[in-house]
Amino acid sequence: MLCGRGPGGSRVHEFGLCSAAADERFDGIHGGLNAGRACWVAAGTDIKEGSGCIFAATYNNCRNCDFYKIVRKEEGANLCLTIFLLRILEEKIS
Repeated sequence: MLCGRGPGGSRVHEFGLCSAAADERFDGIHGGLNAGRACWVAAGTDIKEGSGCIFAATYNNCRNCDFYKIVRKEEGANLCLTIFLLRILEEKIS
């Protein structure tokens, strides 16, 4: 999202590192680094969870986020559904 909250980003000192940028459990999903292209399942990216996600605050729901819509369009039939991503997370935790 170029929000400046990625590693070395200009807004990390102000808002902290985005949990999606640091969450290695989803590395490679949709061709992204860490959870960068599956941010909607990374814990703490939702503003309600207190992460301060700039875009979650704007859109109030990840499904309304332009980035989420771009990933959905680019991935098409290859989009990993949220339930599948949560199963990956569950397997890695177990």
